[in-house]
Amino acid sequence: MAQRNTSNEWTGPSAREMISTHTLAQEVIARHNDPCPVFDDDEITRLRRFVQEPTQARDLLREFDMLDTEGDSPGTAASSKGSLAGYIIASYGTEKSALSEGEVRTLKEWFDNGGGKTTQA
Repeated sequence: MAQRNTSNEWTGPSAREMISTHTLAQEVIARHNDPCPVFDDDEITRLRRFVQEPTQARDLLREFDMLDTEGDSPGTAASSKGSLAGYIIASYGTEKSALSEGEVRTLKEWFDNGGGKTTQA
């Protein structure tokens, strides 16, 4: 198996396509150990924290300095920082939610079963 995070050459579908086709969770899982995974360690850690307790989304966004300003579209601050995980967190539960409740459950189960390992402690 190739080492993850060793390539910058993304070969998968665009984030927009994965969100619109609701394949983002499955791509995160399937490509996690690829040389160029969907998320680097920082982003997968943000996603892990979110799916463990989605009701804490606002607190996480504040912690990550990605809390949207009143009147902004959900995910504006995260997008400006280049954080797809932040966008996922900010958009959750809105009409433009990047992940469905089922996808969040799938990711939570994956993390709970040892998926999403990173080099971070």
